[in-house]
Amino acid sequence: MSLAQTRAHILQSMSTLPPLHEVARHLISLMGDDRTSAMDLDRVIRNDQALSARVLKQANSSMYGRSRGVASLADAVVLLGHGCLTDLVLGASLDDALGGVSLLPGFGMAAWDHSIDCAASARALARLTGAVDPDTAFVAGLMHDIGLLVIARAAPAELAVILASHPQDPLAAERLALGVNHPQVGQRLLEQWNLPAYLSEAVRLHHAPGRRHAATNPLVNLVALADQLSIIDGAALYPATANPDLFALLRLCAVTPDRLPGLFEEIARSRIDARRLLAAVRGRPQGGEVVPAVDGAPLVFAVFATDELRQAWYEGVLRHLGHCVVPWADVESAAAPAWVVADLHAAAPDQRTHLLHVADRCGAGLALAGGTIPSGPPWQDAQRLPTVTTRRCLARLSAQTALVAV
Repeated sequence: MSLAQTRAHILQSMSTLPPLHEVARHLISLMGDDRTSAMDLDRVIRNDQALSARVLKQANSSMYGRSRGVASLADAVVLLGHGCLTDLVLGASLDDALGGVSLLPGFGMAAWDHSIDCAASARALARLTGAVDPDTAFVAGLMHDIGLLVIARAAPAELAVILASHPQDPLAAERLALGVNHPQVGQRLLEQWNLPAYLSEAVRLHHAPGRRHAATNPLVNLVALADQLSIIDGAALYPATANPDLFALLRLCAVTPDRLPGLFEEIARSRIDARRLLAAVRGRPQGGEVVPAVDGAPLVFAVFATDELRQAWYEGVLRHLGHCVVPWADVESAAAPAWVVADLHAAAPDQRTHLLHVADRCGAGLALAGGTIPSGPPWQDAQRLPTVTTRRCLARLSAQTALVAV
């Protein structure tokens, strides 16, 4: 097919998809409305027997720890609450519409993993900052890459080639191969399903955050940041790359250095809750996927950065992934770190010299993070870490540390 034909085929394939479940659309319309009562939710769900059974099954699952069974739909609605109900109903509806991506093996489950983690991060951000309703943020995060699922159904061979090429610019690669990118496809689908404009806009622009959205639709920046946060634990459809706009995005979403520790704690809780709740949608064990805290033995790190937000970011990521962090001020008097993670943004020559001196005295390896990489020795021999440091990146450092120890 020509490029124009491929694009037309992808867009036309949306007309064959089942509509989003009426109950899911209704629950989305009620999000953020404090006047919504359990009776309202019960009335929405009661007319669908299959959905009522799913809700009762979830309310009686082990995650709620009830000593007595829940037999009434009204009781189940109260127990689960609006947020959990929306998650469950929407997850089931999306799976019915887009779950059968059988022509691209493994992609459907990977897409669910990434979307669930993005949704959990979006909800955590919303709870922390208060800028967006947490349930709305969860739904937007869950749907942000829905365009990729449409493409996987309509053009699996073409998408497989794109994924295998590990593109540094996925949107450009998609436009070159398909004539359209996944945010555009996602926006079209949400508009076809008559979902609110702020949701479709967040899906269309989740790779294009900016200051202009802060007042008009803060959900755009929040989902863009959640998409980056979800990469840390390894749930990425495309490879993680350095993102020079990450710190600007943190500031746009009002994530200050003092808020970062609480954010990572909230992400961990939200991620567990989301995976447990949506495990039933894809037929997984009730507990969802269990990810080890650390791949390999925990390491001791020290972080060097001239900017307080950058310092707090790397320290937060390292602790979130189960490692130990020695404050930079105490690095020479505390237990020697195995690695020094350095972001050299705006670092003066004397600061760079001091960094090398400290790393050498401690016998620590040097890993350069962020986009500022000096040329020449000794910098060329340092390890590289992306700004959004991932579990997999740190596992490589763990493996290298183990080899040196041997």
